[in-house]
Parts: sequence; C-alpha cells; structure tokens
Amino acid sequence: MMVLTRRTILFFFVILCTPLSDVKPQTVANKKTATASISGTVTLKGKGTAGIAISVFSANRGNSRSAIYQVKTDQEGHYRISNVLAGSYEVSPNAPGFVVSMRSGSSAIIVAEGETIDDVNFSLTKGAVITGRVTNSEGQPIVEQGITLQPVENNQIFRSQNMGSGQPNRTDDRGIYRIFGLAQGKYKVSVGQGAGSLPIGSSRRGSIRQTFYPGVTDFSKADIVEVSEGGEAKNIDITVDTNDNSPRFAVTGRIVDAVSGEPVSDMNIGLQRTTADRSDSMSGFASDSQGQFKIEGLSPGKYGISIESVPNSDLRADPVAFEIIDANVDGIVIKTVRGASVSGQIFLESDDKSIRSKLNQLALSANVNVNSQSSFRSYGKSVRIKPDLSFQIGGLQEGVVNFSVYSLGGGTSSGVAISRIERDGLVQTSGVEVKDGEQVAGLKIFLNVNTGTIRGVVKTEHGELPPTARISLWLSNSGVEGGRMQPQPMQPATVDSRGHFIVEGVAAGTYEVNANVFIPDARKSFSAKQQVNVSDGVVSEVTLNIDLSPQPF
Repeated sequence: MMVLTRRTILFFFVILCTPLSDVKPQTVANKKTATASISGTVTLKGKGTAGIAISVFSANRGNSRSAIYQVKTDQEGHYRISNVLAGSYEVSPNAPGFVVSMRSGSSAIIVAEGETIDDVNFSLTKGAVITGRVTNSEGQPIVEQGITLQPVENNQIFRSQNMGSGQPNRTDDRGIYRIFGLAQGKYKVSVGQGAGSLPIGSSRRGSIRQTFYPGVTDFSKADIVEVSEGGEAKNIDITVDTNDNSPRFAVTGRIVDAVSGEPVSDMNIGLQRTTADRSDSMSGFASDSQGQFKIEGLSPGKYGISIESVPNSDLRADPVAFEIIDANVDGIVIKTVRGASVSGQIFLESDDKSIRSKLNQLALSANVNVNSQSSFRSYGKSVRIKPDLSFQIGGLQEGVVNFSVYSLGGGTSSGVAISRIERDGLVQTSGVEVKDGEQVAGLKIFLNVNTGTIRGVVKTEHGELPPTARISLWLSNSGVEGGRMQPQPMQPATVDSRGHFIVEGVAAGTYEVNANVFIPDARKSFSAKQQVNVSDGVVSEVTLNIDLSPQPF
C-alpha cells in the first residue's frame, strides 16, 4: 500500500476552511496550537542548494502573496519551519530562473496540530530562456506589449518560478522581450490580442492583432520554439504586419428599448468572435447618444454582440449573432428589456462576531439557469453585501435564480454559507423562479457559519501512479436535509504529498467522498468512494483506497 506522492486537485461541493491572516502566528485568534513543523531539502542536480528562500502561504489566501512563514536553506540545502499552526498551506521555494519539478513532491501540505512533517523536498532545474524582438512592418519596435507562451506538449509538468509569478512578460522600449525560468519543452510564442482583435490604428487604442513567431496570424502555421534545460533560444523575433491589407469590415447598428423602440444611449457593448478552435471576447465599444454604434476593423468570421452588464441597472439584452463574409454588416438591432430583479435582506442564523467580521469581504451572487431549445446556459450578476445587510440585483434573465456567497478577495467564503432562502415565508429549496421584468422583493437569505470538518487520506493499492496521473476528489450528497441549503461549489483545494486532505467549514449532513484517478497515457481511470456523516463542530475521519489493479474489459 502506498500513499499518493504528488500534487492533486480537490474539487469540493462544500465551503472551505477559514484562511489564516497575513500576521504572525501567535496573533491569530485560533484554538490550534503552533507546535507543528515542516522540513525538507532543496536540491539542484542532486546536490543540496544553500540560501534558497522557502515560503509558506495559506492555501486559501485568494489574491494575497504574503507569506506566513519564511526560512532559508542551510549549506546542505535543508530547511525547517517550526511553530506552525494546524491548517492548509502551500510551500514554495523562491528561486527565480529555476523550475521546480512537480515529480519531486507536492507543495501542498495539510498540517495537523503537533504534527512533524518531513521530506517536503524540491528538486530544481535550471530554467530556459526565450528572447527576441517585436517590430512592425517598418522595422520599428513595438513596445509595452505582452508576450504569450503556449506549451505545445501537454505533458510539460514543471512549474516555472518566473512564469508562475503572475507578472506579465512585455516588450521594452526597444521591442525586446526576455522570458526566463522556463521548463524545457516546445512552445509557440505570440504577441497581441486573440483572434478577431484589431490592428493598430483601429477603434481599440493600442491593440494589435495576435501574431505568432515569426510573423503569422494562424496558430497552426506558427513555428515551434524548443528549449532545453538551461538553454536559451535567441532571436525569436516577431514581425507584426501593421500594413495588413487583408479585408477588414465594420458592423453598425443601434440599441433600442424592445417595448418603445426608443434608442438607448451610452451603453457599453461586448463583442465575441468564434472560430473552430477558440472564442475571443472584445470590449471597449459603446453606443452614442442616439443609441447607434459602429465597430470597425473586423476580419471575416462569426460574431455575437450584446450590451455589457451594468451595475444597479435592470436592463439586459439577448446576444445578436451575425457573420462577416465579404462586406460590412449593417442594421444590427440590439433590443433591451427590463430584466427581473431580486431584493431583500440577509439574516444571520446566530449573532456570531466571526461571521459579522467577514460580511464586508463577501459578495452575493445570483446565477440564473436558463433552459432553451438549443442549450442549457447560466447567467449571473453579483453585488457586494451592503452594511445594512440589504441587497438588490437587477437585469436578470428569466429562469431559476440560485444564490451563493463568495469572497471579494478571490479566496473562499471562509466557511460562510447560505443555510436557507425564504420567499413569502416559504423555504426555496430549488432556487427562486423569476420572469422577465418581474420584481421579486422581500427575499430573506439566511447565512450560517458551517463548522463540520472532514479529514482523511487517499491511498493506492496494487500499483504506482505515473507522474502524468490526474486525481480529482469531491463531495456529493443526495439532497437537502432539514430545509437547509446545500453548500455551493467553491474554489479548488489540494491533497498533499502524503495523500492527506482536510475540508473545514462543511454543513452538517451525509456526504459521499469521491476520488477519481485518470492516467492519460493509458487512457484509464480508477475510482473510490466512501460515505461520511458530518456534524457541526466535529471532525469526521475517512480513508479512500484506490485499487490500481488492471480492470477487466
């Protein structure tokens, strides 16, 4: 029997645990004792590497980049972090220019109170470099433009310290770009916007049509740039055809009120272009005081156009499809209607200070599921929860509205969940049905802090997983218990390098924990499931054993 030893993605239909604040551990108001420790080794070509900074982040940090703990490796490449609070973390070496092999172990760590976790190791390899210059048709540099890399091979399973930083790679004042810290592999390099975007000089200021190395706009015709470990691909120069003589066309039309036919002025417009292999959205367009609009510089293709969502507005419009073949498209009419609106008050199940402190960081989302003859689609709008706990969301599609709460900071909703929704005194277990133009007032949405916890481990039997294996794990249940709303899908969490996982902030109820392992090379999948009962304030233990024995055909 072997515990999983790689980073995995855990998809929950639950509310996840409260993120730790970016403060010193001893100042965190938490009953957990800071007695745990994490240790490991950082190596380069099998040898310990000194002076590498190891940072520990909260696994639920949202957009925060602040480390909770940080140490440096010693002369042998060892590190040890003591006095760690119990919780979920990400451990990461700060080594610009290098690549961290995901085969060397997961950066996700589930820490229990008083636990000693060893061998959280990282194997570094020297990152590769791609550099070149971007110019226009006259040889002049194109400056301050983002460079995009797209891996050609799906099995490139290394994390780049540079590319993973979230910082854009842009051309400088000479048109030169340099992207470092890349994993060895094959890439296609491009500059500019996606398919259907406009050339310089069009109505979209400063935008250029996406152009791949060495100077083509068709992804399939782009040259492949291959780099080796520590290697450098030079002179990957891209020439953007700013004298593009290919046919360009315009679309004109107007925005009107569907009932009165009167023009609707100053509305922001969104445009979407769809090709065989991708879909690109464009914005930055608007109607004038007479509701008229004109968008120029469009290449042939299929498009959809509509108004963009406006905060505090009840207006909405269905997208209008059109196709450009070899001429301008005129006479497009976007008809706005008064969408449905929902309003009401948020109530707290208990006057807990912990939930009140989180309300100013949460938003309320209303998602409408729409069944049409051609497809099933979901539309949504969100608003920040007001200080007086009232809310109003307008411009909704006709359909069934389901509500959820999420963090404005990009993390989880910190264990806060909707426990029930009432309309005219009746609990709405399947969502709130609305019609176009209907104003649904007096809704009552009750929030609760879920305190159940599921802690467990995923193990494998009769085999070893290859590095390319993909593992997902999720919770499901059969329905609503006691009139309580079931948890909404939240952001992914992780199973750590030892196969351990923990889910905090779970609503009381009976769940089925499901795990699935998919091996792309073999086109095989393996699964396991286990039922677990969750109670408020109680930790429920579960073990999942995945049998890797060959499956009969």
